[in-house]
Amino acid sequence: MTWKFLRALRKPSSNDPLFWHSVTGDWVAPAPYDVGPLSHRLFWLFLAGLIYLSMCGRGILNLWIITLFSLLAGTVYGLIAVCQVSGKITEAKSRGVYDFLCLTPSGAWRVNWALCTGALHRNNALHAIFILVACSAVFTSLHLLSIILRGFEPTLDTAVGSIILLSVTIPFLLFTDYAQSLVIASLIGMIAPTYASNRTEARLVGVAAFLTIQTGAYLLWILLATMSRATGGGWAVIAIAAALIVSIIRELAVVILTRTLARRLDCLSHELDFKAETPV
Repeated sequence: MTWKFLRALRKPSSNDPLFWHSVTGDWVAPAPYDVGPLSHRLFWLFLAGLIYLSMCGRGILNLWIITLFSLLAGTVYGLIAVCQVSGKITEAKSRGVYDFLCLTPSGAWRVNWALCTGALHRNNALHAIFILVACSAVFTSLHLLSIILRGFEPTLDTAVGSIILLSVTIPFLLFTDYAQSLVIASLIGMIAPTYASNRTEARLVGVAAFLTIQTGAYLLWILLATMSRATGGGWAVIAIAAALIVSIIRELAVVILTRTLARRLDCLSHELDFKAETPV
């Protein structure tokens, strides 16, 4: 469900006037609205720089730095997303237009989805963070492979198998962490206004809920990795297994949040198709 939600967030309907109103303040799509060419050039430029750094760096310090950056990127942007989405919805409520919009054929879910995607796509922030995290994941893999090419000298007990395993799985886990963080933040951002009466209260509720889930997930990973490490075994396999378990638990959290949102909006969970094809 996370990947389906993420794809829909990155490519919302271009036919929804409420989405464009949330993005630009106007009710029609700007002409042209194309961020692809510039973002692609920036992506390849940044990727080239990361390849250079990965081949020139020494030790695993750079790996820990870029891993910490990736984790913080998901959490920090998740906090921003919660505030943006909940703020946009409560703004519509304070202006007295939210209930009117929900009475249209689009319904409450599509109204909330349009406001959510519109808030996230302002200033192309979602695209920029997506590219940065993707580059960070690529950098991590390249850096681990460069350790092998240099004779994997960071530690004496490093094994080639562990390095190869990490170079394949860590980028995937980093990107999964970002995806789940963004999806959870978006869902909480839409749920919080249903429990709050104003923007400040909605943001406080959303931030508290998001930080609780994020902190709990990371603490659970540390606990599982530490407990398993005490029993012996390869540190790489243990850390990855713990991360996979936490990812599964966070996916369950996405399902629970989706059902909670459906219940708060008085619709069925299967009706949340993460699209906004019907104009408001």
